[in-house]
Formats: sequence, C-alpha cells, structure tokens
Amino acid sequence: MEQDFGIVPGASGEPFKFSQPPHFHPLDVPKSRLGTRPAVVQDPRSRLIYSAATRGLVEALHKDLPDWVYGWRQRDGAIPHSSEEWSAYGRSIDEVPDGAYSLQTDITSFFSSINVETLIGTLSNAFGRNASVGLISEVLRTHDGMMSRSGLPQRSSASAFLAQVAVGPIDDEISTALRNGLVRSARRWMDDISVEGAEDELYALSQGIQAKARQAGLEINASKTHLSTHKEGLDRFRLEAIRSIRVPEVVAMRGSEYIDDEPEFAFESDPGELLALEREILESPLSVPRPVGRAVLRSLRDNFLFEQVGEWIANAHHFPHLADALSRYFAGARTFPGVSTGLEAWFPTFESSNWGRLDWVTAQYALAFAADDLPSSVLTVLRQWLAGSSNVQKIAVAIQRLSIVDPNYVRSTVSARVDQVSDPQLLRLLGLGMVAANADRITVESILNRDRRNQLTHKYLEDHKWKLPRTPIDFDHVQKTPAGAEDFG
Repeated sequence: MEQDFGIVPGASGEPFKFSQPPHFHPLDVPKSRLGTRPAVVQDPRSRLIYSAATRGLVEALHKDLPDWVYGWRQRDGAIPHSSEEWSAYGRSIDEVPDGAYSLQTDITSFFSSINVETLIGTLSNAFGRNASVGLISEVLRTHDGMMSRSGLPQRSSASAFLAQVAVGPIDDEISTALRNGLVRSARRWMDDISVEGAEDELYALSQGIQAKARQAGLEINASKTHLSTHKEGLDRFRLEAIRSIRVPEVVAMRGSEYIDDEPEFAFESDPGELLALEREILESPLSVPRPVGRAVLRSLRDNFLFEQVGEWIANAHHFPHLADALSRYFAGARTFPGVSTGLEAWFPTFESSNWGRLDWVTAQYALAFAADDLPSSVLTVLRQWLAGSSNVQKIAVAIQRLSIVDPNYVRSTVSARVDQVSDPQLLRLLGLGMVAANADRITVESILNRDRRNQLTHKYLEDHKWKLPRTPIDFDHVQKTPAGAEDFG
C-alpha cells in the first residue's frame, strides 16, 4: 500500500496516515464580476483516497437525509448521477400549487465556512477512529491549515458528500415545520434552500434557519434571502438554475445545398428570444449573473450564432466569471466558416493587462485556440507560461499544446526549470508533458520520482506502457499519440 498509494500505519491509534501530506494547489475562480471563489486542485493520490474513504461512509452518513435534499448524496441505496438529481430538483418546484409564498436563501461561503474539527468529531462519533476517518481527517486538516483556505476542499464530490452532514441542524428545522404542517414543501441543493407556505410561517421559519445555521458555525446570506410570492420565487429559482436556453433546432444543409463550399444553416423558426437576451447582456454587461451568461453563451455556440462575437470580445473584460463559457464560444467562432474574430491579436493584449490578473481566466481563454491552430502570438504566450508560470492551469494548457506543435521547446524548457520546481502537481504536469514531447523514459521518471505523491501517476504510465490518456475534446479537439509511445523508453 505504501508503494502505490503513500499510506503507512499511523500512531496514537490511527490505523493509517499519508506518508506525505496531501497537497493543494490554490486558485481563485470568479463567481461574479468582482467576487472569487477560493478553489484548490488536490494532488491525485490524496484526492483518490479522500474520495474512496468518503464513499465508504456515505451510506451511513446519509441514511437520515430527507428526500427533499438534492445534490451529491446517497438515495435508496445508490448514488444517483448529478444530472438525475438536478432534474428531480427542478421538477420539485413545479409541483408547488399557486397561492403559496416562497422563502429562498443560501449559506455564505458554504464550503469554506464549515468547521473542520466539528465535522471530524461527527465522523469520529459515528465511525470511531477507523482508517477512513483518519485519512479524511488528514485531508481536511491539511486543507484547513492553509493560510489562504479554510473548511472543505472545493470542487470535490467527496467534500460535497461530507458537506450534506454539516447542514443537518437546518434540515431538522425545516423537517419539523413540514411534519407539523407549517409549510407546504421544501428542497435543498447543497446550500441553496427554498421553502413554500404561508407568508407568516415562512417568516418564522427564516428566523429558525438563521439560528440553526449560527449554531453550526454557518451564516445565512442576507443578500440572497428572499420572502416573496411563489411566482416571484419560481422566476428567481429558474434564473439561478438555468443551464441552457431552448431555441429551435439548427438544421445543417449538406451536399448539393452547399453554396461556395460553405454550409448554410437555417432555423426552423426565428430564435429571436435568445438573440434578444444576447443583445440585453451586451448592452448592459456589468451585472450579468453567471447562470444566465453561461446559458446564453452555450446556446449561442450550440446553435452557431456567432454574429456578435466582436462585441463579446470587446466586453470580455467585464465577464471574468464567464471565461470558461466564453472561451468555448470563441473556439466555435474561430472554426465557423466566414467568421473573423481577431482573437489572435486580442488574447496576448488581454493576458498582459490588469484584466488578465486571474490565472483561471487567462488559462480558460487560451483554450479557444486548438493545438492545430495556434497563431504565433498565442504560441509566444504559451512559451512564456511554460518557462515561468507556477499556475497548474496555465502549465497544463501550455505544455499540452506545445508538446504537439513544439516538442523540442518543451524538452529544453522543462529540463532548464525542473530543478527549481518543488510543487508536486507542477512536477506531475511537467512529467506528463515530457511524455507527450517524446522525452526519454529515464528523464520522465526522474521528474516524477522527485515527489512520492506522484507515485500513482508513475504507476499509471507503467501500466499503460507509457501511453497518455486521450485529451478531452472540451480541452483540445486534437488527439495525439506520441511517436513510439507503445515502446516508450
């Protein structure tokens, strides 16, 4: 177990512990134009163990979760796919009769506000000092001990499973109101809560929810707490939950219907509603909610509506919280016949400006350029990232693209900087990039073996004859198998 996973027998009654502590690479992800969410990238070894240990406890942890709680949870002896839970969550509010009032609220900085020691105490009381609790505790304490992070690691399904337990006192308050007939219905998606009933009962319940939250060390978000008619609540709910905007199906005309070797695209009817919403966003870009902006961009891309790409580029600095959706929209526009974007000139300027200060944002925009279509101006930026950046997302984009178009640069640059790198996740990326750039096996192993937290990556490569997994199309549509990968080294 030590050789593959870095787990060793513990002391003081702990069955197992990590031979080297879990590692978290911090990054800030915009959640609005000015606000950011403190996210982390966890090293693969401890992330795998954290997930496995948590999954082993979920059945007992979630046995008392109410049916009206949705998200990452166990339900009827199984863990449903998140899309199933999301669909059921959306349907639940459609069943509410008219005439009711709606209370909607959520918890401020939910994951980062959860008291780690309280949660560990809950786990220890329920399961004792077993291996899973010990390993989960080490992950949580290591993350919580960071200067810039607290609570549970975000962007982790294991954390989401555990977070459900932290809301238990609030669930109890709502369940009591439901059982006593004081409210009609309720639902919770992680920390997003909505309840329907009489206005006075919902007011009283809101006070109880706030009190229970504070007892658990959490705080209700006053700016997102609303008591309104059900219709107003339903409109607000759908605005927050929106994923895409339904427009008539696009029909691609092929064969003899091509004109000048370019396909025409026709709509069965006018997608005016989507285009009107696009126009509204572009005319008032300073207060666009992430769910709405993301849904609009996804729908524009899926329906090949790129006529306003120039305006989106001109306003991109207003949309840091939409950079992931906007980059996919830009990627679609760059490859669509007849559309000229000018992104190759815009991107380097944006990246070096104050608007490009967030690494997550610039790394997302770099994804608009596929490996087989990299302008020289973008290549220059990617080379600078590989040579000097310490951000895992920038390094991941740069080394993947450059290993395809400029493997010589990858090999020489990595060799020159690797002795100054101590972050195990950067070392992992540099090692994988060297595999893609056809470096010799001894060099790759020397990089991965600098930190034992990369043992699992090393073993994966050995077990797969040093062939890398396929790159997700969302990251880069170009698929490349390094020459000689089957007999690498």
